[in-house]
Amino acid sequence: MSKKAKNAAPAFSKHQLMESKQFSNQEKDVLKAILQEDKQYTKEQAVELLTTFLKKEVM
Repeated sequence: MSKKAKNAAPAFSKHQLMESKQFSNQEKDVLKAILQEDKQYTKEQAVELLTTFLKKEVM
């Protein structure tokens, strides 16, 4: 097994992240809008996407 595969963080579907207790209801609302159905995300990727979205300037 390669080092990359051994240290890879688990990836989750949009549905799995929506069911997670790691995120508040408000965060789940945002994730529901920004995550794609057919992709898998690590928890860190989901948090990064959420943070980036929330820091965007309102026009």
